[in-house]
Amino acid sequence: PQLHGCGNVQQLKAGIDMLDVGAQYQRLPGLNSALRASLALLRWLRRPVRPPGAGSAPVTNLAAAAQAEAMDGFTIDSELAHRHLSAPSRWVSQAAPRGRNVALRRRNYRLFAEALSAHSGMRPLLPGLPEHCAPYVFPLWVQTPDPGYSQLRAMHFPVSRWDRLWPSVPTLDGDVGIGWSHHMLQLACHQDLSTEDVARMAKVVVSIFATQQT
Repeated sequence: PQLHGCGNVQQLKAGIDMLDVGAQYQRLPGLNSALRASLALLRWLRRPVRPPGAGSAPVTNLAAAAQAEAMDGFTIDSELAHRHLSAPSRWVSQAAPRGRNVALRRRNYRLFAEALSAHSGMRPLLPGLPEHCAPYVFPLWVQTPDPGYSQLRAMHFPVSRWDRLWPSVPTLDGDVGIGWSHHMLQLACHQDLSTEDVARMAKVVVSIFATQQT
């Protein structure tokens, strides 16, 4: 299908969303406080106004509500899926220092591999990286991921896993996907994590999941 262009409103929203996230994570020195205050005011002005005495609509169909919650994240906005990349997103993708980002991601991946390879109860999926590979995350297979995974999420630890399977996923012989969705943790190896950050993250993971140090 042919991609459609972004309108002026969508372009502006994309830029504002980027500034919002950057300010939240203190990535815009000198502008963080002013941007957070300005965007908070904007959200307040755009808040929906309810009639006096109006409350939350009662849930009358619990089955439908449960199904909607289960499907959250599995619906695809066809309009967004067929839209061109916004100008702010294109600028970021072209202006980002790719060499630096790749080198630091590879360094953080290597540090995780060194720190997490010598413990039973866990193992890196790939201890080493192919040349010129830029890792998205560090995949760590954990023998007993629960309740430790929920504990990490409650700590706002930068970890995720693909544990929400698409409805009606078939069971196939030799397919590791369903097992990985539960046991494979994805640790962030973002380029802006320092070596100290990675060391602290690895220490927490070992304290929760390692069953025996070798």
